[in-house]
Amino acid sequence: MNTESTTVSKTYNLLQLKSRPKLLNILLFLSTIYVFSTLGTAVQKLSEGPMTEIQLQEEMELAYGSIETLTAQGLSQDNIQAIQLIKDNVAYINNHSFDLTYNLMIVVSLLGFLSILLMFSKQKAGFYAYILYSLASVASIFIITPQDLILFSTLLFVIIPSVVLIFLYNMAMKEVETRDQMLLTFSE
Repeated sequence: MNTESTTVSKTYNLLQLKSRPKLLNILLFLSTIYVFSTLGTAVQKLSEGPMTEIQLQEEMELAYGSIETLTAQGLSQDNIQAIQLIKDNVAYINNHSFDLTYNLMIVVSLLGFLSILLMFSKQKAGFYAYILYSLASVASIFIITPQDLILFSTLLFVIIPSVVLIFLYNMAMKEVETRDQMLLTFSE
């Protein structure tokens, strides 16, 4: 009876070591949602094509309001300048780098998906691909948009989550390595 429970315990421990860590599963799930939503958006935008000037103006008014309205509402001059910069950025992308923007989004998303697949199969190369994916996301901002149209807050919005996710993926992949080492010693 005692040897039977020891065998069951060893089998359970072995199965637990072979499985992916919970943190890795959660990160992969969230990253998959983000990558597919980005990919879907890019494909949809490419199929629709750029907006006309009238559509663009209507969209900007709907999203941000007019500068006159914002000033009348008492918004600070810094905030108004930031909103104008965002409007200029959107107009630039729509009028000058539409295809480049969304094709680049597709390529970067596919790199992200590749990294997810590799990490799903517990390969360290997936972690390195994820770092490249994160760097490509930041670099694409500079490739697509002239430097004078880039908001510092936009960069932070991309960089901070990327760094946090890289840190979390690193922790999860280290746990995978630890489990693999334990499997080697366990099977001996």
